[in-house]
Amino acid sequence: NIYKKWYIGSTKDLQKRILNHNSGSNRSTKYGIPWKIIYCETSININDARALENGEDVTVTGVVTTLPGALSSQYFYIQDGTGGIQIYCYGKTFPTLTLGDLISVTGELSQTNNERRIKISGAEKIVILNHTEPVVPEEIAISEIGEEAEGTYIKTAGIVTETSGDTFHISDGQSEIKVVINKSTKIDKPKMKKGDQVEVAGIVSQYKDEYRILPIDQDDVRIVASKDQLPRSGIGEFIYLIISAFITVIWNIFQKAKKKPIKLQGILLKKR
Repeated sequence: NIYKKWYIGSTKDLQKRILNHNSGSNRSTKYGIPWKIIYCETSININDARALENGEDVTVTGVVTTLPGALSSQYFYIQDGTGGIQIYCYGKTFPTLTLGDLISVTGELSQTNNERRIKISGAEKIVILNHTEPVVPEEIAISEIGEEAEGTYIKTAGIVTETSGDTFHISDGQSEIKVVINKSTKIDKPKMKKGDQVEVAGIVSQYKDEYRILPIDQDDVRIVASKDQLPRSGIGEFIYLIISAFITVIWNIFQKAKKKPIKLQGILLKKR
């Protein structure tokens, strides 16, 4: 148009969106009429992309949940209302991103150590569409952590069953999960012992046949109750374990009850 403005956006109905902007009813774009489509590409949701064969070229849209360098200099994670996935670049070339950015990514579907990811050749394969609020971790039970949760930012609770170095395991009485603190996050692992009750948030990752949680921030690992605060032997310890397991089960039931689906909506925005 005569104002020589460019707009980048996403929508579920392209023709309806362009008609809306050319009708003059949109305050932010009415001065650029007439608008015309220069380029468009179709994206699929992340869950559908994950189901495709390795080597398939895909375009997905999602919100940035971790930044390049947080867990690795070669990858970061995004998610939408259907799932999450790792975005990988061997050359470590990414645009400047912030948590909450809504982006479009075009690349090749692949996997490493059984974890699904999208490989991109460089920063030009990522288009920043808009900025939204950072994703809040979804609260789920340990027993629910599996393929559907892979690549997403979650929060869970359990009792420490094993701890060593930068890793520890927690259980909710039904299932157990490994938590790995990556050195690049600079998280100081809280002092914990077997029997402590903890809350953990992070990205669900897969390594071979094992799922694990990768915390991102210091606040992602929190001790709720220390075993040292209660009797440590005999009937006292038994009662403590029963109470801790009961609290964990109630916590999980409560989180299931308040779950709400996340929805992403297409947004058209002005590129300055």
